[in-house]
Amino acid sequence: ERYTLIEELKTWTEAQQYCREHHTDLVSIKNASENQEIVKKAQGKPFWIGLFNEPWKWSHQGDNYTFHSWGNGEPNNWGGGEKCVIMSKSCYWYDISCNTQYPFFCCEGKDSCSRYTLIEELKTWTEAQQYCREHHTDLVSIKNASENQEIVKKVQGKPFWIGLFNEPWKWSHQGDNYTFQNWKPGDPNNDGGNQKCVNMLNSGKWIDYDCNSQLPFFCYDGKDPCSVCVLVQLSSCSLFVPQSVSRDHLILP
Repeated sequence: ERYTLIEELKTWTEAQQYCREHHTDLVSIKNASENQEIVKKAQGKPFWIGLFNEPWKWSHQGDNYTFHSWGNGEPNNWGGGEKCVIMSKSCYWYDISCNTQYPFFCCEGKDSCSRYTLIEELKTWTEAQQYCREHHTDLVSIKNASENQEIVKKVQGKPFWIGLFNEPWKWSHQGDNYTFQNWKPGDPNNDGGNQKCVNMLNSGKWIDYDCNSQLPFFCYDGKDPCSVCVLVQLSSCSLFVPQSVSRDHLILP
């Protein structure tokens, strides 16, 4: 599975809705290795995970609640309204009011092998590039008409940044050659002298655009997300495991 951090602040229910619309669901965590992998991507920020109390179960249907990483004394349902769960930078989980706003992690199901992830948070081209390099591989490069069509189908009618910029024209991801192009007639025109970045319209055509404008964007994952093996060292994250949890539910070094 792949995990995407959405830094926009939302309530748990809003986060669940966003993940189900644009990915698969809020993230489920099945073992200590996944717990550590996800917290590394969060860069010190607490965030929503897909666990909620009805009794405790994962938002993504079919994912069993067997592994957990509760903080000391948690869950405590303080005040009687803590039905959702955040993960802290220490790897521990805390129950909290579902109406609080936090960033959150979405997951892609095992049957989802797309290497393109739409991020709907509005950013400048440079901010989008930085986000993609931190959380994925880079802003998307488009090498042929088939890829162009695949990406535009995911956008639901919104213009968005792609990885092309003018220096002269090249892709943000080093090594990707600028051979295919799909400019709108009359573009690129560098209107106003400051259109050095590129967005794709809902028609699939490209236009040059001011890099300081804020748009959604597509990130690209360089490896096939369905055949990636990740080695995780747990030494940087102490894990509190109650005696009631079987070692069969943990992946330890």
